Amino acid sequence: MHKKLVTLAVLAAVGGGLAASAQAVDLSSGWFVNGSVGKSWYKESKVVSSKNKAANNASFGINLGWRLPVASAQGAIGAEVGYIYLGPLKEKKTISAKQTYGVNITDKVSQNYSGRGITLGLNGRFNPVTQWYVSARGGLFLATTKNRVNEEIASKGPFSPVTKGEFSANGKKTGLNWYVGAGTGWNVTPQFSVGVNLDYYKMKGTMKTKVNLGDITTNINSKFDTGVKVLSVNAEYRF
Repeated sequence: MHKKLVTLAVLAAVGGGLAASAQAVDLSSGWFVNGSVGKSWYKESKVVSSKNKAANNASFGINLGWRLPVASAQGAIGAEVGYIYLGPLKEKKTISAKQTYGVNITDKVSQNYSGRGITLGLNGRFNPVTQWYVSARGGLFLATTKNRVNEEIASKGPFSPVTKGEFSANGKKTGLNWYVGAGTGWNVTPQFSVGVNLDYYKMKGTMKTKVNLGDITTNINSKFDTGVKVLSVNAEYRF
């Protein structure tokens, strides 16, 4: 009988401790701020010189938001606002060709294509167990997309000096697009957590581009359609 009472007392103490721990760790609701650093992969088919070009670059972001607890889902849902820098997609190439009558032509092209912007959307965070969380986010992306191209063409014949021609183009577009993402991680304390995220940002529109051809300057409209994946590590503090 004595052993049964001791066993029941231990089980009650353990159960009470777990319940108290679960209540003490409100893992999601209230105000929060988080930051992330990672790698971005561009996929572009209409502006960048090499179609479907993909490249990995440094990316970083920061978010501020507030969540409302959802007891039935063991988590919270709310809103967030933030800033994301997706890094540049850089490309350089040189093309050489030998023409008729021994004329050699060299074409050097460099391009810098980049995206950044402000995010505004929904943010959900759920806790299957006390220390482990999963998250989802998505909303509007006010993206600024830039594209810069420089080209230098040089030609030289067997009996003529080198002649050069330069071409440059600069474009910029700010427009409303969208983003979506998901993540998972570890609640280090009730207020602080670390994890990983996979996000996708869409940039699409028509960019006004200024083109310089020596003494001639003109403007053209170029359509672009870019998707950027970002894999990042992040840290969040709740207060």
